[in-house]
Amino acid sequence: MSKQRLSRRDFLKVGGAAGAALASASPLGNLARVAGQSDTTVNVLTVGDPWDLALQSVVDQFTEATGITVNIESLGYTALQARLVNAFLTQSADADVIAVDQMWISQYADNGWIRSLDDFISMDFLPECLYSLSTWRNHVWTLPIASYAQGIMYRTDLFEAAGLDPLPSTVADAGDWTWEDYFGILEQINGMDLDGTSMYATTVIGAQPVPVVHMFTGLSASYGTRWFTQFPEAPSDFTPTINSDANLAALNDWKRLYELSPPESINYLWFDAGTRYSQGDIGMFYHWTPYFYLVNNEGYLTGTPSPVVDKTATAVLPTRSAGGDQVVSLGGWSLGMPSTSANQEAAWQFI
Repeated sequence: MSKQRLSRRDFLKVGGAAGAALASASPLGNLARVAGQSDTTVNVLTVGDPWDLALQSVVDQFTEATGITVNIESLGYTALQARLVNAFLTQSADADVIAVDQMWISQYADNGWIRSLDDFISMDFLPECLYSLSTWRNHVWTLPIASYAQGIMYRTDLFEAAGLDPLPSTVADAGDWTWEDYFGILEQINGMDLDGTSMYATTVIGAQPVPVVHMFTGLSASYGTRWFTQFPEAPSDFTPTINSDANLAALNDWKRLYELSPPESINYLWFDAGTRYSQGDIGMFYHWTPYFYLVNNEGYLTGTPSPVVDKTATAVLPTRSAGGDQVVSLGGWSLGMPSTSANQEAAWQFI
């Protein structure tokens, strides 16, 4: 394939066509056996998120379609990051395909630790989320495998007991749904008794340094905070704008969330907050969208139903002011290719 520079306009232009192409294609329909690849093995390092289970389930299909053997090793979040950075710094070919958290792409790309995928990409396979999730400095570095947004989970039985109306489940229905309304509900349900259980209004992801950033910046971005003078619009201007009225307002309200949460949530990771809600003493909280179904387990991916099954509904995030724009953070995981991989063509087929 000839080399191409892909602009944001190009991404958005092909997004609609890509959706149609992907909808009509079989999952492995574009894969083909390539001479000499039957003896190739692709080593894949992933993270123990739910999408990893789905990825592992198609490995045999991939091998049958391409002749390429795949070894998948799944690690915890911290262990994966530590192992990848160690492999990059020592220039060791530890893997051919790696799971990359959205926040890592700029560091990995600027240090030359992963290679750009520009030369591999076929223009009819570009989902619209690619620009936001996988690009940096006008190059594509990864391809999305799990795109996350943010939303609200709340106890329907508690809302009914408190005489509260259901929350809006779509942006079209959101109307004047604001963060002021959200905090008003939290104040009302905090400490309520539900079937003998004293309820906390909410819970937070409070552990430092990364987890708390996910939850706080989701609130702050919704309040209108922008971290730089101009980004992602070109030309980029990375002058910090974090000391703004919007961010200060978000910080003050973030403190209120702590006061309405279990005290131990100051040390909660992502999974801790989700599983705490699953225990049945949390009224409402916002989190990454995978937890919309993960909270149906009493623990993280245990398979044992939680007390909140059939008692939970989901809703869209509020806006800072009535009729304002809704801003939702985008995160998630994508697959990238270490620069040291010796099997780049096979790795690309797997990606």
